[in-house]
Amino acid sequence: MLIDDCSSMLESRISIRKFRKATIPDNDINEIIEIGTKAPSAGNCQPWRIVVVKDAATREKLAEAAWGQGFVAKAPVILAVCAVPAESKERYSERVAVRKKLEK
Repeated sequence: MLIDDCSSMLESRISIRKFRKATIPDNDINEIIEIGTKAPSAGNCQPWRIVVVKDAATREKLAEAAWGQGFVAKAPVILAVCAVPAESKERYSERVAVRKKLEK
């Protein structure tokens, strides 16, 4: 059953390139973020930050940074998920060092 559910969800996924000019309520944004933060990460350290971007000028800069994908700037809100590698390194650098010693 779970495989069917996952398969159905993946097959029905679509990419949106045209956006309504509607405002997205903060409650909806917060709920999306809350759901997204339930995604697994190594050791559950969740080495990321989510930045909510509503400002048009900042969305334009993000569109440029996304290799000129103009539709990015037209989204009413962007959730920029930013990695924090130092947090992963802090937790896992010791494991990597041990593994390298064992591989010699």
